[in-house]
Amino acid sequence: MENNRINIWAEKQPQKFKKMHITEMLRYKQLLQMLPKNVNKIIDVGCGEGYMDYLLAQKKIEITAVDISKESLVCFKEIAEKYNIKQICIDFFTLNQNNFDLVLSQEMIEHIEDFQAALNKLSTFVHQGGYGLFSVPYKENLQAKMIRCPETGKYVHRNGHLHSFTEEKFVDSIKNAGFKIVQVKLITNKRAIKWLAYLHLPVNKITIYLDKILNSLFSYKATFIAVLAKKL
Repeated sequence: MENNRINIWAEKQPQKFKKMHITEMLRYKQLLQMLPKNVNKIIDVGCGEGYMDYLLAQKKIEITAVDISKESLVCFKEIAEKYNIKQICIDFFTLNQNNFDLVLSQEMIEHIEDFQAALNKLSTFVHQGGYGLFSVPYKENLQAKMIRCPETGKYVHRNGHLHSFTEEKFVDSIKNAGFKIVQVKLITNKRAIKWLAYLHLPVNKITIYLDKILNSLFSYKATFIAVLAKKL
């Protein structure tokens, strides 16, 4: 069977995954730029295959990586051991932690039916004055990505997304979870992805700056919206 899942750890990506890989790298690097100073202890909820945790650990930050998928955690088990990243396989709604400087959630909230309850729970992981760094797809057209499930006959989103977020909807939900907004940022412009892939350009400071410019000019082409917020 053909593998249609990107391996974010692969140094060389198959041609069909190049745009997806660029999308991920642009997102990771720009989320890193949003990190506040003096953050030493982070919990990454819905960490997936852990590449962001690897980048954070290189900054000497203490990382707890949480995901409900054991398969995802296995993907970076050796990296986690090397960089002392603590892995927890659990439904985060059942996790009781409250002493982190920052809670990180990347492209996870849109998968949860009650996303407000998810944000409320995420806020409990950080101490007062701590931070939340959240990102979700921006103004996603859910109907355009619906496929028919062969088992049930029902139409579902091909990536399991249940919600589409405007800036107002996302920001208001984060505020309702007990946070004060610090920064809102559109990241990973589809035009930037297209040209970086076509010209075989790396993701670096110059191309990240290009992405920022394109998002300011063509916000409707942004792939994600990211919000940094401080817990009240």
